[in-house]
Amino acid sequence: MSICEKLQLAIDVIKKCDLEKDVLNVVIAHTDKVEILINNENTLLELEGVKTVSYEGNMFNNKTFVFIDGVEIYSYHN
Repeated sequence: MSICEKLQLAIDVIKKCDLEKDVLNVVIAHTDKVEILINNENTLLELEGVKTVSYEGNMFNNKTFVFIDGVEIYSYHN
């Protein structure tokens, strides 16, 4: 997948999930990985298939994430 295709996929997922107001960062790696960091975990909780992982001792204690169309959407929080 080209960089342009990955960027278009990220844009499509942002629009599909109505995340325009919450996006902090979009990461497009050299692999097929596309990630979207958002600033509001409550937005994620409205989506289906959301998981939360605990990271005790780090700056943020939890990471909430979901995969939509192969794109990871996530938020860090306490």
